[in-house]
Amino acid sequence: MKVQGLRHAPSGRKTLVSAKTDLLIEGFPRSANGWSIRVFDHWQSGTARIARHEHSEAHVVAGCRLGVPVLVLLREPGDAIRSFLQRDPDIDPDRALRRWTRFYRVVEQVADDVVIATFEQTTGDFGRVVQRLNARFGTAFHHGPTDEALFRLVTGAMSRSSMPDPERRKGLAAIAVDFDPRRLAVARSLYERLAAMALATETTR
Repeated sequence: MKVQGLRHAPSGRKTLVSAKTDLLIEGFPRSANGWSIRVFDHWQSGTARIARHEHSEAHVVAGCRLGVPVLVLLREPGDAIRSFLQRDPDIDPDRALRRWTRFYRVVEQVADDVVIATFEQTTGDFGRVVQRLNARFGTAFHHGPTDEALFRLVTGAMSRSSMPDPERRKGLAAIAVDFDPRRLAVARSLYERLAAMALATETTR
């Protein structure tokens, strides 16, 4: 299984997974990583040991092998890469698309051992995502409503480019990116399969 990191990912604050980790949160950059980490940390009163921000499929595999709870965040590939370009215009879109595909191909191989949450699930009702974690891993993580009060509290500690922003999201479609059509079709097919898994587990928990 070939795995690697994304060299041009935003640095963030990285914490590697270990046997003592309470939760591993991973995803391709611009998939609500920072938002979910801060919300989860807030709900656990800052006591949870969260591994995060490697943006690497190897990190996901390591968490599965250690048997710790793993949450994988999923965003439609075109939107994720356009959002990445908003933050770092110098990245190569096709290289980023190849990395997106490699990352989530590995996730698909370990899908039975992780919880997958779409961007919409994560930003719309993260409490339900945490409920799915508890159901899947037998944990008792605290959670609450994803409401305006939470948004104000959590985003106050985030950089503007890291927080969920509906207006910025609307502007993604205006960012012209000349993706390789075949590679984009492969990535979107992979996204649809994983998103279907995320939606299926949401309705059965």
